[in-house]
Amino acid sequence: MSYEVGTPYRSKLSVADENGSPESAASAVLTVTLPDGTTANPSVTDDSTGEYHADYVFTQEGLHKFTWVTTSPATTQTDYQNAVIFRSVIGLTEAKNFVNFGTSPNEDILRLIMGAATELVENIVGSCVQRQLTNIRIPGSSKVAIRLPGAPVPTDSSVTSIASIYPGGPSWTASDLIVSPESGVVQLAGLIPFWFGPWKATYTVGRLVIPQSVQLAVKEIIYDMWSTQRPYGADELEPGPEATARFEQMVASYTIPPHALSLLGTQEIPGFA
Repeated sequence: MSYEVGTPYRSKLSVADENGSPESAASAVLTVTLPDGTTANPSVTDDSTGEYHADYVFTQEGLHKFTWVTTSPATTQTDYQNAVIFRSVIGLTEAKNFVNFGTSPNEDILRLIMGAATELVENIVGSCVQRQLTNIRIPGSSKVAIRLPGAPVPTDSSVTSIASIYPGGPSWTASDLIVSPESGVVQLAGLIPFWFGPWKATYTVGRLVIPQSVQLAVKEIIYDMWSTQRPYGADELEPGPEATARFEQMVASYTIPPHALSLLGTQEIPGFA
């Protein structure tokens, strides 16, 4: 499962001697390598002979590396865990109602599907859930207008800055820019080209209002992907290992249902997808 940014994660370590019996180590250190390459060393708790744990609260979105190192005996154990910022264009209650969630214990899977469905839809219609993007690279050397990756943006003041990547290069703030929110096209208020690129842009993406057709398309995708979690008889597949295998296979090679695609066609940004 994935953990949300801001939630704690417990990493555990078991140490044993050459015969497999629990053995206390002289020292045990956990190093967490964050997605940006920085590291953290959370406090380690000695639970019992040879048993250790450390709690870490995720602060960044992305893949984290957890590396345990002990001495006397010398051991190393590495594991990975994703941290996510949950994004969905519909609420959890809406999704549960739409798929007839009932008393299913698999809320984590439903949330995973909701996030995946939102990503699939945003790949077609552009960003929906508002979020801040920082120092996004934009290629080029001179442009009359810049098309922001991940449009649309909420308002014509959503672009905080655009700057050359080169030290001492030109930079522009919100007051220097003319922004088309729907298309994400940015021009200079002075009606001259951007120069000395490539550039890096900081801005907010997403929509002020999520169109109902987009919401319904996301629900249709969620309903389709949830098919592996329905009780036996709903999709002629009994829950268990076979259902789990089918779910993993479906996610790896998923195709958006035609009905959902037709709903999204009315909201696609020309030239974006």
